[in-house]
Amino acid sequence: MRTLKPLVTLVLLTALFASLVGCNINSSVEVADGASHDGDASTINGSVEVGDDAVVDGDVGNINGSIRIGSNSTVNEVGNVNGSIRIGDGSSASEVESVNGSIALGDEVTVGGDVASINGDINGGVSVQIGGEVESVNGTVTLNTGSNVAGRISTANGSIRLTGTTAASLETRNGSIDLRDGTQILGRVLVKDVNDTRSRPEVYIGQDVEVVGPLVFEQDVDLYIHESARVGEIQGAEPMPYPDRNGD
Repeated sequence: MRTLKPLVTLVLLTALFASLVGCNINSSVEVADGASHDGDASTINGSVEVGDDAVVDGDVGNINGSIRIGSNSTVNEVGNVNGSIRIGDGSSASEVESVNGSIALGDEVTVGGDVASINGDINGGVSVQIGGEVESVNGTVTLNTGSNVAGRISTANGSIRLTGTTAASLETRNGSIDLRDGTQILGRVLVKDVNDTRSRPEVYIGQDVEVVGPLVFEQDVDLYIHESARVGEIQGAEPMPYPDRNGD
């Protein structure tokens, strides 16, 4: 997956502007419940609303406004600059990206490719299926029971919290990791080195969690592993007993 650096931000902006040539400006776009929309649904300085049970045979894009996609709808790529993205239960998209805004995926949402945000959280409901990678630079990634990510989940300055979720691997720099309730990581968990020694991430490997690959820590962390968890080789940290977190 792309690493979302300033150059890539420019590329995303350029691509989105190009895709919005000829689109609405200073007005909103609405696709009604049950409607089939040919081509892109996009605007600048407005909102995009796609109803329930709708089909957009193209991309959904926006600059300076929100994107809302209802339940059980189908769209192609979804991209936003300076606005949030919300996709309703049971809907599907090929890819979802936000530059300055959060991404919220409802229950049983399917994304064929990547989900990425530069400045915003990524929150998924239950049974979310993502065929690519999940990446947030300055935001938290949260996924819930029954969710599956075919690729890596990574953050630079945000935490990762997974409940009953399967993913290929995890990577972070300045964020904590919280794995709960049977989450399975098929590869490694990596906390990369940083220059700021003031940060000390917390890593929780909870009840019935399995990490097939190694746990690799390139900086100091507080590592807590539940007695029922199964993990690979631990590099760079000494595990401590898992705390009582019933109220958390």
